[in-house]
Amino acid sequence: MKALISPNEILTFPNGITGIRIAGVDSEGFPVAPPLFWVDCEPYVTQEDYYWDGEKIQLEPQEAYIRNNITTQLGAVEVVCLPES
Repeated sequence: MKALISPNEILTFPNGITGIRIAGVDSEGFPVAPPLFWVDCEPYVTQEDYYWDGEKIQLEPQEAYIRNNITTQLGAVEVVCLPES
């Protein structure tokens, strides 16, 4: 599996951790334009739950938080509660 890294998209989590967004996951990868690039990843990695720390793929902090996914057309906020470990 391959994770597509988008180095211009920095994520900041509520606990202060920052990381780089995983823009997609694919079984083999495909040609992409810079600055995007592919890294190897485990088959369970998803773009919603993991990020790139510059060296390896990390699981997002396991705490409840509000994602910055605001649906402006509906005026709704998506609240995602992550399970406790």
